[in-house]
Amino acid sequence: MHFIVFSEDFSPSLVLVTPNDTKYQQASARGDDFITMGLKVPESGEWLLYVLGDSTSEGKYFLQYAFADPASLFLSDESDFCTGLNFILAHSNAYFIFPQTIPSNRSLHKLEGSIDAFINSDDAAYVALYYEGDDLNDAKGKFGSVVSSMQSCLTNGWKKEEAKSSETMNSVTWSEDAKNNPRVVTIMLNDTSEIENGANYQFKYVVELVVMKY
Repeated sequence: MHFIVFSEDFSPSLVLVTPNDTKYQQASARGDDFITMGLKVPESGEWLLYVLGDSTSEGKYFLQYAFADPASLFLSDESDFCTGLNFILAHSNAYFIFPQTIPSNRSLHKLEGSIDAFINSDDAAYVALYYEGDDLNDAKGKFGSVVSSMQSCLTNGWKKEEAKSSETMNSVTWSEDAKNNPRVVTIMLNDTSEIENGANYQFKYVVELVVMKY
């Protein structure tokens, strides 16, 4: 389990009480506006979670929580593209809290065909890198291949939006059919070849897949 509490009004702390009255506490430093707590659940029963401040604290706070079965934390590197994508989409519901916080000697799952993967902490997005180089034809080929794979994976409950194109980027996006906080998958071909001071970029063309939840 994992909890995050944020408040603009006070410095929050968390206390978690187990069914046998064992207490876990995580206190924020004075002046800090958020606190996190994560742990394994050693027993079943009724648990109590308290969000606390000091004796003068009052105001609103935001609580985010996530739960995961240990078997769902990792996926075989040999998994096919659709299986891997479903795994990543499932973790996006918790804004990738578990892949970022669970200590492990295993690296973040890389989707089939990708060369690297990471979590962008700025917007809690999963990024799979498929191409970095200076050959436009290779970049277009990889972009088209990933788009084709996506079309076979995201069907019911997802809608493909109109492709976008500009001098610096081509992209195709699928969005979840949900009223609140939809998940979104975007495939991008970034082109820096014509950008002024483009020499500052290591590669002219980059193809990446981004998964995020609003």
